[in-house]
Amino acid sequence: MRVYQNENLTLTGNLEYNDPRDQNPLYIVGTELSISEMVYLRGGFRIKYFGDNYPDFQDINSEDQFTLGGGVLIPLPASNYSLMADYAYTDLGILDRVHRYTVSMIF
Repeated sequence: MRVYQNENLTLTGNLEYNDPRDQNPLYIVGTELSISEMVYLRGGFRIKYFGDNYPDFQDINSEDQFTLGGGVLIPLPASNYSLMADYAYTDLGILDRVHRYTVSMIF
């Protein structure tokens, strides 16, 4: 959902609740800031809910808690195509840090 928009900036937010049958519920919060629809900054956070079964919340530091990233949209000259280059950083706790790189062609 768009939270804020003006001529050059767009701030988008997302709130998600996931309640699978075989795991504890999960809340996901994310946001993206678009600058001139060419530069993108992103951030997100996952929160596991342990409820009454885990009253001390010692396991609240679950893997894949937060993610930070960004991207750049590069229009290709003399065509209607663009390249999107993305980067994301995720701290996976005991699995260490993960850096994700993506290059996409938009047509």
